[in-house]
Amino acid sequence: MAEESQDGQEKTEDPSQRKLEKSAEDGKVLSSKEMFVFTTMFAAFVLMFVTPMFAQTALSYWSRLFHFNRPDDLMTMMFERFADLIWAVVITSLVVGIPMMVIVIATQAAVGGLNFAPKAMNFKGNRLSPIEGFKRMFGSKGLMELVKSLLKVILLFGIAAAVIYVRLPGVLQLPSRDLVTATVASLLNFPVVLGALLVILAIIAAIDYFWQRHVHIQSLRMTKQEVKDEYKQTEGSPEVKAKIRRMQMETAANAGRQQAALDDVPNATAVITNPTHFAVALKYEV
Repeated sequence: MAEESQDGQEKTEDPSQRKLEKSAEDGKVLSSKEMFVFTTMFAAFVLMFVTPMFAQTALSYWSRLFHFNRPDDLMTMMFERFADLIWAVVITSLVVGIPMMVIVIATQAAVGGLNFAPKAMNFKGNRLSPIEGFKRMFGSKGLMELVKSLLKVILLFGIAAAVIYVRLPGVLQLPSRDLVTATVASLLNFPVVLGALLVILAIIAAIDYFWQRHVHIQSLRMTKQEVKDEYKQTEGSPEVKAKIRRMQMETAANAGRQQAALDDVPNATAVITNPTHFAVALKYEV
């Protein structure tokens, strides 16, 4: 069923390009929370295999932070190590944070496009209203989001439990194996479980993307009157444009008749002129 506007008209028309642009100016663009969850989890999955390449160097650097080899100048070394510790935290954060930030920006660019909307940063009093906050939390939309989150958690736990159950016989045999084999087998279990969860998250993200796009388009649909009003604002009134076209056609027709009359003047027998208004060409045929 089509949504109705405040005046009771049904919003049956797809949003125009101008309506989409105005919505973007207000900060209302297509976005999918589940798509962000999937892409960040996928990035974490990739980092899990990439970070061991420089983990040894990082651990060696961190171990040196707690190595005090000048007991006579302990206070100075403490300040030096503290500065090194801050720098190590910053570097580690950048190694993890920059890829995550790139993933988030790329996800929004792919889903709804990048958009800078100063209007969205304007102060709105209702954002600070506790009543409005409770309405958002306990309204129909908030409850729907809560139900979706609970179902997603139950589904993910179920998938993880199913994968673990399938691999359980192999896990139970680990104590009978040597240390290296048991360690490698244990380390392989985690990527398998995480990979299964990523597949489910990808399916959820795809469903959420198409649903959010549907909701976004539905929220921007227009009534027939809104389409007409917007057309008048951008292109002008259809009645006025029709009248202008009719006058242009009449002017072109009159110009054609005048030109035809002027072309016949050389064949006239006599021309009677009024110097200020008009001239009449006469042709006698015998």
